[in-house]
Amino acid sequence: MGTYKWETPFSGLNDYTIAIRIFRGDREEIIPGTPQEYVDIYKNCWSPEPEKRPKLNDILSNLDRLSAETSFLYQMNKCQML
Repeated sequence: MGTYKWETPFSGLNDYTIAIRIFRGDREEIIPGTPQEYVDIYKNCWSPEPEKRPKLNDILSNLDRLSAETSFLYQMNKCQML
């Protein structure tokens, strides 16, 4: 969600350095304008406690719901512009 042109926040770093940065809590920056619902999903995935991270099925359900809502809103806006 927060990468551009297939770059990662840790591009060019070795595995050891990446592990240390993640351990310190370094994460990618949130892209301005990202809907809060998406931000919430991936921030929850960053929890240092695995049991607090969402299950894959929950992530997929939320993404499906958000995708449907986004598609609906896009279509509504498109119709209003006609």
